[in-house]
Amino acid sequence: MRVLILFFALLFAMSGCRKMTLNKTEKRLSDGEWEIYLYSENGVNLTDKGYSEYTFTFDGSGGINARIPSLGVNVVGIYEMKIVNKVPLMKIIMYNPLENLNEDWEIEEQHKAKVELRSNNTKSKRLVFLKK
Repeated sequence: MRVLILFFALLFAMSGCRKMTLNKTEKRLSDGEWEIYLYSENGVNLTDKGYSEYTFTFDGSGGINARIPSLGVNVVGIYEMKIVNKVPLMKIIMYNPLENLNEDWEIEEQHKAKVELRSNNTKSKRLVFLKK
């Protein structure tokens, strides 16, 4: 009986941790401005292909704004935090020219000023945001 109670307590704690990861990530991202430190596909670093120029803000309710103030560029998008197959994900949908960021990103690691994501499909993509 004790083993059964311990099992369910552990299972509950683990599912709660995933939800806490989503909440923590969303709260972190909605606090301030972010920049892309790394964007890569299949091991090829594409960060300098214009991605590092943008400043990102996440509004905490599903909206993303990416801008290059010096050029007057403003790109909008949406994001959604969700759990799929027990994996915490951040779905991003951006418009041209940032549509390559459209992905279900697995939350790989996060710190106070850094959020690391990796693609959750067959492509090998990585996305790292750093707080400005």
